Amino acid sequence: AATLRQRGALNQRPLLALCVDIASAFADLHQAGVLHGDVHPRNVLVDGRGAVRVIDFGLAQSVEKTRSSGVRGGVTFYFDPEFAEAQRTSKQAILTEEGEQYSVASLIYQLWTGVYYIDWSLEREALLRQIVEVDPAPFEARNVPAWADLEAVLCRALQKRPDRRFPSMRAFAEALAGLLPEAETRDRNAALHHKERARERDLLDQTLQRYALGGHALRDGLAGAPFASINYGAAGVAYTLYSIARRRADSQLLALADI
Repeated sequence: AATLRQRGALNQRPLLALCVDIASAFADLHQAGVLHGDVHPRNVLVDGRGAVRVIDFGLAQSVEKTRSSGVRGGVTFYFDPEFAEAQRTSKQAILTEEGEQYSVASLIYQLWTGVYYIDWSLEREALLRQIVEVDPAPFEARNVPAWADLEAVLCRALQKRPDRRFPSMRAFAEALAGLLPEAETRDRNAALHHKERARERDLLDQTLQRYALGGHALRDGLAGAPFASINYGAAGVAYTLYSIARRRADSQLLALADI
C-alpha cells in the first residue's frame, strides 16, 4: 500500500483492489465460521503477485462459540468500540463479526491514507474514549484527495453502533469492490491531468531559461515589439518573474525580475 501511495494519484485502482482483497480475505474467514480476533497490519501478508494471506490465529474464535465468551486481545488502535468500552469499564466484550468489520475498516483506512483514522492520544484511557466517541477524519485532513463514495463506505463500517455497520464483512467487501470502476476513472482523469501539468511545467521551464541570466532574451533583447507594451514587453516579463518568485520564495528569480 505504501508503494502504491508513493506513486501518487495514478494508482487508486490497484490500491483499492488491494483493500478489496483484504476485506474479502476476512469475509472468507467469517463465511468459514472463524473470527480472526487480532486485526492489524503485521497479520496481513501480501506477496509479490499481490495475493493476500491472513496469519496468526492465536486469538481466533468460532463464530458460533464467540457469542458466549472468549479471550480477547490485539492492538489497541484496531479495537472496535464495543471492546474499547469494555476495557474502560473493566467488563467483558465478546468478539463479533460486526466488531471485526470495524477493525478491518480501520486497517483499510490506514492503507488508503497512510495514517490512522483518528489522531490518537498517547494516554490509554483517552485513546479508548476516542475509539468509542470520535468519528474518522476526512481524507482531506490526511492530505489525501477527497473521495466521497469511498469515505462513505468506510464511515459506515466505522460506525460506533454495530447495527449501523454493514450486515456482514462480505457486504463491506462488495461495497468496496463496487467502487473499482470509479477508481479506474479517477486514475484515467489523474493521468490526463498529470500529462497536462507536465506540458505546463515544460512551458514554464523553457520560459524561465529564455529569460534567465545568460538566456538569449536578456542577452539579445526581446524578439519583437508587442503592442500595448512598456519597453517591448520587459515590464510584463519582470512582473511574471516577480509573481513566480513570490510563489516559490525564490530570491534568484526576484533579483532577475529587478534586472
